[in-house]
Amino acid sequence: MLLGRASEVVVVGGGISGLSTCYYVNELAARTKQMIHLTLIEAGNRLGGKIVTDVNDGMIIEGGPDSFFTLKAYALDLCKELGLTDDLVVADSESKGTYILNRGKLSKLPEGTSRACLENYSAFC
Repeated sequence: MLLGRASEVVVVGGGISGLSTCYYVNELAARTKQMIHLTLIEAGNRLGGKIVTDVNDGMIIEGGPDSFFTLKAYALDLCKELGLTDDLVVADSESKGTYILNRGKLSKLPEGTSRACLENYSAFC
């Protein structure tokens, strides 16, 4: 039985943070048997925020503030919880690495820079 009147919840932004917030608010409401009226407000024409998948010359490019690293257990756990593991694409060993798009050309960064912050990225382009 649901308790009380519905709480109004508004989430601003349909990026990964906003979408995750909606998911977890909904999960919490279901677990605690609370009624909610959840509204998501997104200014853009698609959900996902800065996270985007693009295909360039047959190469899949994952972009955004933090491309998907399976080393981050919480992101992988959320994919499992949402039933998305079959949709995940693993990079093949030939194209594995970190690249910077500079003046329309992909430039591969040296090994070991995939999770590091570069001070002078122009040196690699």
